[in-house]
Amino acid sequence: MKVIDGFWEPPTPNAPTVLTFGRFDALHIGHQAIFRRVVDHARKTGRLSAVLFLEPHPMKLIDPTRCPPTLTRLSKKLELLDSFGFDLAVIARFDDRMRGTEASSFIEQMARGFHVAHLVIGYQARFGHRGQGTTDTLVEHAEPLGYTVETVGAQEYDGEVVSSTRVRLAVEAGELDLAETLLGRRYSVTGEVVKGDQRGRELGYPTANVEFGDQQLPPLGIYAARTVVDGVSHDSAVSLGVRPTFQGDTVLLESYLLDFSGDLYGKTVEVVFIEKLRDELRFDSLDALVKQIDADVEQTRRILA
Repeated sequence: MKVIDGFWEPPTPNAPTVLTFGRFDALHIGHQAIFRRVVDHARKTGRLSAVLFLEPHPMKLIDPTRCPPTLTRLSKKLELLDSFGFDLAVIARFDDRMRGTEASSFIEQMARGFHVAHLVIGYQARFGHRGQGTTDTLVEHAEPLGYTVETVGAQEYDGEVVSSTRVRLAVEAGELDLAETLLGRRYSVTGEVVKGDQRGRELGYPTANVEFGDQQLPPLGIYAARTVVDGVSHDSAVSLGVRPTFQGDTVLLESYLLDFSGDLYGKTVEVVFIEKLRDELRFDSLDALVKQIDADVEQTRRILA
């Protein structure tokens, strides 16, 4: 998959494209229905399949205090889009210029800049300055700009529409099985391994301290998980919390990779949450803490076996 980082002066694709666009924060099963249609239509017509998405979330610029937590970091998003079979991914940086762009100007730039022959869009598409552009706006510009429009309806699960908000609420509530159903995959957090205070190493359980930024986290606690390093998945016992035994006040994501040895500092890893084992606890002694960690690791082995 070719990646183009830029919206205004892109290299024009050497063939017509079938394209979709949106925020695509979760890349949930509703988004995937759109993706499948794009890729299938492109293959049948001999065109390139393309996806254009905004980065970062527009609310980070419009009103950071109301911006929801991120569900999929850029690196993971590109990995997933590649797995869906796209030929081309376009990162449209949401900045002041993009924020002030009228819907008609956005359509014209997108259609001509990316050689769009067919546009596949979700049923609630909104775009352009103050979200004034709709599906009707796309249809109005279709003939003059030489593309056709196809709308994909909502996907539902258990009587409710699948949305990024619904995924976010499921993760926040610790409903990991529901999140998996809505996403079509287990929920994960991606980040760089950074240096911590190495308390885990002192206790006999060296952990990878994963920088999670603004990503949505499940409830604090201890989890059975899998940590993906360089494409290889490792069974892991994960602590997500403030470490009350050490009077901590900062939330940390620490992954103990079972039966692993190696230097992870500086690597980008993915922590895939499988099952919550327990809440965080405060222990009166380090011996009691280590005994509980022993039990957590054994329970993790059983769950992931």
